[in-house]
Amino acid sequence: MKISVIIPVYNAESYIGRCIESVQVQTFGDWQMILVDDGSNDNSLAICQKYAEIDDGSIVRKEYLSVYKNMKKDDFMRAQMTGKINWGGVRKVVKREILEKNNIKYSNHKVGEEALFTYCSVYYSQTIAFIEKPAYFYILRADSLSHTKMDDPWGEVALALKAKTLDNGSYAKYADTVNAFILTAAAVSADRLAVNYKREEYRKKIESLYISLIDKLDKAYPIDYNHMSLKAKFLGKLLLGRHFSLIRAISRSKRLMK
Repeated sequence: MKISVIIPVYNAESYIGRCIESVQVQTFGDWQMILVDDGSNDNSLAICQKYAEIDDGSIVRKEYLSVYKNMKKDDFMRAQMTGKINWGGVRKVVKREILEKNNIKYSNHKVGEEALFTYCSVYYSQTIAFIEKPAYFYILRADSLSHTKMDDPWGEVALALKAKTLDNGSYAKYADTVNAFILTAAAVSADRLAVNYKREEYRKKIESLYISLIDKLDKAYPIDYNHMSLKAKFLGKLLLGRHFSLIRAISRSKRLMK
């Protein structure tokens, strides 16, 4: 049973925020709030719109990085490098001295700008620990940068990570995982191309992606499949095998099922 909480609003800028929040914190789960602005001439409507924008209405999933607390630091970092374990500065608290000493910053990439931050934060930390409870709420927005229709959102990020490992002298150790991230990025791109383009245009773009992938992979090192997500590993192997039609069929079928 859903409960509808209907709140009439008129020139209530001084207390409408507290009113909204008092409804949000109650424990009953199946509810909706309807705010009806009756021609306010103060900031009431803007405040209501602000709360509407930041409300995701339901919890899509809960993530606890503490499930990785028994993982060795090296394994954790490799899984972070490829994105198998989600990146995100919001998931981490890092000592300021580590950030300043090693000049750790977010990159300028439109998507994946936290990947280098994540890698460097873990790489330069002597110890890491995990909190056993949720501490951050992430709002999913349809118009966020992470949902932009870029053909290759992670490709440049993967190359930037490779450059960073070369710069700090860790490339020889992590080259196989860098290869894995390059393949992951290509798999993400292949999935998007399959969904966003018609057959002939897709064929041209996927051929170009394959050629670029082969050029970027370091043939002197293997690919660290162990630290790739199952989806990236599956699509990546199909891409390396030039099974382009199969990639398109799988990616588009998943889209149709949503």
